[in-house]
Amino acid sequence: MRVAVRSTLHSLGFLLASLALSSWSRAQPPPGKGTDMELDPDAKPPPEEKKKDDLPPPEAGAWGVGGKDEEGKYAPGGHGGEKPDEKTPAGKELPPDELGPPGAGMADAVVGFGETRDVLNDANATSVTLVSFIFGLRYRFGKTVAFSMRMPIASGSVNGPQGGADDHKAFTVGNFEIAGRPTFQVTNRLRLPVGLALDIPVASGDPFPEANKLGEIPQWNMNYAAAATRGFEENALFASKRFGLIPSVGLLYDKQAIHAGLTTKLEMMFKTGGGDPPSSSSAKYHDPNTDWVTAVSFFYDLFGGKLALGLRTWLAVAALPLSSGTSEYSGVKWCAEPDLIAKLPLNEKGTIAVQGGVGYILPIAGNLGGNVSTGGVRADVALLF
Repeated sequence: MRVAVRSTLHSLGFLLASLALSSWSRAQPPPGKGTDMELDPDAKPPPEEKKKDDLPPPEAGAWGVGGKDEEGKYAPGGHGGEKPDEKTPAGKELPPDELGPPGAGMADAVVGFGETRDVLNDANATSVTLVSFIFGLRYRFGKTVAFSMRMPIASGSVNGPQGGADDHKAFTVGNFEIAGRPTFQVTNRLRLPVGLALDIPVASGDPFPEANKLGEIPQWNMNYAAAATRGFEENALFASKRFGLIPSVGLLYDKQAIHAGLTTKLEMMFKTGGGDPPSSSSAKYHDPNTDWVTAVSFFYDLFGGKLALGLRTWLAVAALPLSSGTSEYSGVKWCAEPDLIAKLPLNEKGTIAVQGGVGYILPIAGNLGGNVSTGGVRADVALLF
């Protein structure tokens, strides 16, 4: 009996122990394959992600490199607006700006007014009202050398210092000019024009004519007045009985709508004829007489070049042809001329166009021509072809 009870208790204890072990086993996760603090010397380290900073540097000039914004240097405004195929190779310049049609027929008119001084009779100022024209033709061969010719005429009234006995109406012609001007490209935007002009002495007028040619006196005065109303910028064209030799040089700058220029010329006028002063006169000729003119200009295009606003200003330092006693009117004159220029293309390519302008010649300062003032309104027109 004892043996049976002991056997039964032993079996019951074994069953309870098995149930407890089974319950504990279900509550714990299965053990891993490795053991804590155990390192495998043959195991390879896991691969690391490649950082962005470790990428190889981009090639020079690659797309999207060099700009400040996300789109790179070819974004709008990122690199001067250049497109990839317009990039300028190192050491080379962009081709020069279009020079326009090579040929031009021109007419320039100035309605002049004011007072001048007659060096032979300066008791009073001489009042003048006139219109002067300069007609010209120019043609450029290639992109460098241009030739031109010009000739002026003038007509108007001269009210001299002697009153009614000295009032005249006159028509006069000026000298015939031929000129050559090569222009050298210094940089993409800067050009250097160098010119030489010859003025053939065909201008009418003489301050000391023969007795049967007294009509040449008002013609002389008319040519002088035409030069004065133009600010003494074109003395050689209106110099009676003078041969003109005129070298010139300048700088021209063009960038899109901006056009600026600096030019200087020396007009040397040599006496070729005319009467001599009478022995009773204190008058004397200056031979040669000169006119040194330095001009600066600035123009800005509007509406794609169809309209331009600008200003020209020049300084003339001149020795006039005659002096008489203490009457010497050589000196300096500073003038300015605001201008408005319009251009109308006549064909689709713009190789033929009409150009016209208006301006006002304003004397600012200087004693050239005496203590008087002359100016004028300019209108010019040109056919470009």
